[in-house]
Amino acid sequence: MNKHKKYLHISFLIKGGKVVGSFSQSGFSGRGKQFDCQYDVDIIPSTHAERAAISSVPIHNHKQLKRCKIFSIAFRNIDNKICVHHAKPCKTCCKMMHKVGITKCYYSEANKQKLLVCNPSHIMKETDNSIGLKILNIKKYMKYKVNYVLTIRNLNTFRLIEKRQKQIEGRVWRGSIRTLRPGMVITIKCNENNLIARITGVTKYKNFYSLLKTKLKKTLPNVNDVNRGVEYYHSFYSKNAINKHGIVAIHLVPLF
Repeated sequence: MNKHKKYLHISFLIKGGKVVGSFSQSGFSGRGKQFDCQYDVDIIPSTHAERAAISSVPIHNHKQLKRCKIFSIAFRNIDNKICVHHAKPCKTCCKMMHKVGITKCYYSEANKQKLLVCNPSHIMKETDNSIGLKILNIKKYMKYKVNYVLTIRNLNTFRLIEKRQKQIEGRVWRGSIRTLRPGMVITIKCNENNLIARITGVTKYKNFYSLLKTKLKKTLPNVNDVNRGVEYYHSFYSKNAINKHGIVAIHLVPLF
């Protein structure tokens, strides 16, 4: 690494003791569009080293990527001293590795003498999106007129919506909830976490039982019994409020 360069991120694939593809580094903007379409991964604004390493193998030879080990190592110039830096793969790169059958990723961390190892499919839930993808999402966000915030108290509920496992949010039909309409783009907020979603439907019901008897898994994916689901909602809303206003099923599709 040249001492005048501030950051270098390299990646390469190993199988049977041999390098597969080529040694690659991050920053090759605009590459891999065919790969994104082939493997249904987010199109990110710049090529990460891991993605470049995988893309160095022609798509018709991607069968040889199965059970490859991928190495991701970063270096940073700090006060003219070359130091090992963080190279844990982002969520998009983990998804890409999982799609092609890579089960071991070795990556560097600052102040660590040895490389750490992970299974990309296991850390997809805990790792974060890349900075580039976050910037791209901010640009997407600016295109929408978002003027309603739906607050979620429970982080687990927020994550289920984010993963599209929870497709319906049940609420009492009162207050600002009555302004929601199909087609609206809203912000879903839980503490410091935010998600942009589109409302695809607003369906009224007499009570939570009538909703859950047909839409239990879409509303409460972790609950197996309708009566338990009703008890859950009754812990938030009084029976008087439900009988007076009725309830509504808000159908949600996360955008980003």
